[in-house]
Amino acid sequence: IPSFIACLLPNGRLLESGRHHDNPEPGAGGSAPAGAQKAMLGWIIVNGFRLFTMLTVPVRLHWTFLVFYPVLVFSAAIGQERAWLEYAVLYALVFTFVVLHEFAHAMVARRYGIRTRSITLYPIGGVAMLERVPENPRQEAAISIAGAAFKLGVAGA
Repeated sequence: IPSFIACLLPNGRLLESGRHHDNPEPGAGGSAPAGAQKAMLGWIIVNGFRLFTMLTVPVRLHWTFLVFYPVLVFSAAIGQERAWLEYAVLYALVFTFVVLHEFAHAMVARRYGIRTRSITLYPIGGVAMLERVPENPRQEAAISIAGAAFKLGVAGA
């Protein structure tokens, strides 16, 4: 499996939460067992907070984003009166396009019958976690190229 696709899989070692994938979120599908708070914290640290769900794909925000984003906004606005709000809006727009970029990958994957488990936003970009890698290399290439094609389409519009 190419490494650029392996990082998108829910069973990739870097993103492994240790939870069974049939029950991907803590507390989903029943009451939480003893020690659930610790498990929930570990799950949030690995997977992030759910922001919303769009087209059946949960979009999450990784906890590092909560640390990095304010630092980025305020450091960009140093010496500029009230510029922090403008930078906050600018970065929010940038990450809106990151989400749309990841949805381009997800929609092409869906076309080939591959479910996207979630999209997670990190301070440096996003990751669409696919259920599996396509067996056909052309499908894999199409999924990989979809994000860049979306950006080129927006740039050309």
